Amino acid sequence: MAKPEQINVSVDLKTYGEIERLAQARGISRPEFMRCLAFAAIEADHDGRLLFEQPQAPAPPAIEPRLLVELAGRMDQLTGKLSRVLRARDRRDAELMEQAVASAEAILVAKQQLADQMNERLRAGIAPFRQEIEALSSAMHQADARRDVALTAHRDEITSALTDHPGFAAVAAGLARLEIAVRTARPSVVVRLGDNWHAERWELAVYGAFAFLGSTLLLVLLAHLLPDALVAIPISRALFGSNLHAACVLSGNIYDEDGSCRSAGIRRER
Repeated sequence: MAKPEQINVSVDLKTYGEIERLAQARGISRPEFMRCLAFAAIEADHDGRLLFEQPQAPAPPAIEPRLLVELAGRMDQLTGKLSRVLRARDRRDAELMEQAVASAEAILVAKQQLADQMNERLRAGIAPFRQEIEALSSAMHQADARRDVALTAHRDEITSALTDHPGFAAVAAGLARLEIAVRTARPSVVVRLGDNWHAERWELAVYGAFAFLGSTLLLVLLAHLLPDALVAIPISRALFGSNLHAACVLSGNIYDEDGSCRSAGIRRER
């Protein structure tokens, strides 16, 4: 194998940068790019064209007129065959559509027949149960009628026995008097204040109780809030006669007649 020769070329800095850029753009090294460039120049010289000129496509071969006539005849034959195939396909599609419509109608008819058969079978199967239910219902109605007749007869017997009893007249008379007494209007006390308000006796009692409790609570509240000279002292004087008597009693002591106050545990000396 012959030893490869090496070619060294000196270029300026700008040309060196462009060569480096082209090599990096193609993903190869700079020596490999220079080698490819040399091969391209040799191949262009062999083909008789300039470097980097695209090779011309080969000219199409000449077609004889006889071949053109044969080709036109074959195209006519293929067009006729295609037309026949398309017409056959259209007929087949029409037949399939008719069969599909007929099949759908047959399916609907079959479904309707199946539904009718199922309804007939259900009615035939339910008929015995319906007869049994109707018989049971008739028997129950007859039993109710017999029970009503027996109850009516028993009630009439009881009514007749009560009516014939000696004490029935007295009881009936007492009930009549009681009914008359209940229906008789009882006197009641009604207080009317104008046309829109009135109260009966029990309502007045309730209102009075609430009024008494309210006034008592109001007095107690006033006694705690106002000075003693205004409320507490006048009330104690009204209840006990004097302030000393009220203070003695409220403190749990005993108020003597002479105006002295002593403890409950101390006896009065006589």
